[in-house]
Parts: sequence; C-alpha cells; structure tokens
Amino acid sequence: MSSDTPPHAAALHRYLNDHLAGAAGALQLLDQLVEKASTPSDAAFFTELRSEITEDRETLEALLAQLGGQQSGLRQLGGWLAEKVGRLKLVIDDPAGGAFERMEALEILKIGIHGKQLLFEALTAVAVPGLEGIDLQRLERRAADQQDRVEARRLEAARRAFSPT
Repeated sequence: MSSDTPPHAAALHRYLNDHLAGAAGALQLLDQLVEKASTPSDAAFFTELRSEITEDRETLEALLAQLGGQQSGLRQLGGWLAEKVGRLKLVIDDPAGGAFERMEALEILKIGIHGKQLLFEALTAVAVPGLEGIDLQRLERRAADQQDRVEARRLEAARRAFSPT
C-alpha cells in the first residue's frame, strides 16, 4: 500500500484482509470436517459450505483488488496459524470422542460466518465508493443462511456431546 493511501482506505484494506485470513482458516477447518464426516450427508453439507465460503473469499479478494488494496501475506499466515492452534486444542480437549470437537469446530465456523455478515452489513451501511455494483445485501443474507445451517448442526453436535446416554 502506498504512503498516499488515505487512512480510511488503509483501514478498509486491513479489515478486508482480516476477513480473508478468517476465511482461509474456515476453509482449512472445513477440510477437516469433510475428512472426519461420519455420514455422506455430513460430507455433502461441509463440502457445500466450503464451496460457498470459497466463493465468498473470492468475492472479498475481488473487493480488495477493486478498492486498490493488496492481500496481506502476514494476515494470511495469522489465519493459518490460528486454525492450526484451534485444531490442536480441539483434538486434545475432546472428552466426548468427536462430538465435542465437532461442536466446537461448528461454533468457530458460526462465529466466523457472523463476522463475515457484519462485514457485509458495514460495507452496505457505509456505501463504500467503488462497490456500487456489488450486491452486499445478498452476501449478507447468504451469511445469515450459512449461520442458520451451521447452528442446526452445532446444536445437534451439542446434544451428542453433552447427552448422558
């Protein structure tokens, strides 16, 4: 980023890069969930969600480029490291033989997707110049839908993790 980039643009570039890093971590987490899926239905769910989040990430990349920003390798590395540390915690701390790990992974995904929804809300509210042709409200609705679908799976995993039977 050049030194003549206005402060508001620099902040927006940083914000988009933070979300790109989060998406990278989410995609890695989804790879693990696909790999560990216990049913074809679960594998299909996580594969479809991964595809949608890949599309959302590509949209964020395009938005960043459209606004004159560049991807931050350091932030991407941070997202990658956070996902690795989170995965290690999930594996070490799972007393319920996978159900607890799955519930926490879904919770992490839901939090990340909520953050993405907030990003699209903020971009819509600010009416960022250069983004007039992007349907940010559609992206916001899609994130809300993703959250709802992940939440249903998270609650199912919670029942399995915490059920006495």
